[in-house]
Amino acid sequence: MAGMKFTVKDVSVLVAHLPEVDRAIMLPDVVRAYENVQGVGEVIVEWGGTAGANYNRAAARAKGSVIFMATDDQAPQTGAIQAALDTLDVDAKVIPVNRVFRKDGEPENANYDLLGPGVSLDWTRAPFITMETFLEVGPLEDTTWYMDLDYSDRLQLAGYRLVSCPGFCLTHLEGSRAWQEDGAADREYRRYRERAALRRSKPA
Repeated sequence: MAGMKFTVKDVSVLVAHLPEVDRAIMLPDVVRAYENVQGVGEVIVEWGGTAGANYNRAAARAKGSVIFMATDDQAPQTGAIQAALDTLDVDAKVIPVNRVFRKDGEPENANYDLLGPGVSLDWTRAPFITMETFLEVGPLEDTTWYMDLDYSDRLQLAGYRLVSCPGFCLTHLEGSRAWQEDGAADREYRRYRERAALRRSKPA
């Protein structure tokens, strides 16, 4: 899978939209940022289910050879998509991991968002992968919390490497999370841990 060349027009941005008023207000600006500033091939917005289910439905509609599972409250910074593509162009088995910064410019997670290029990581918040990879690894879990950790585990088990990509930067507009009922995060974390333990117990 080395030596593949992609352009921004090959990218389908998949947006999992969650039902909060402030996120609905942010959404048009986020979509315009991908379409008009980044120049991607298409932006597909899905809602009505968990984040994982929304991404899966959007992926089923995607025409691009590359998909990016974006959120409805994070806007790409200048050159973000091209920076991610530059990593895939070298080797599609290497997955670029984005940086996320708050509106004041501070990193959301200093352990991930201030690393130099090419550092191996164990987690991507927003998978940026080829459609071929998605078909190989399979759909996301039908959850909202921890589906990113779950998919990161599965990518690595399938032989992919997650690496820091300093130019792949997003600004977090910090939409509300009131959509999740009390206790949902804890329940979904337990289920994630159960799935992870089951995967580890299977023979290679």
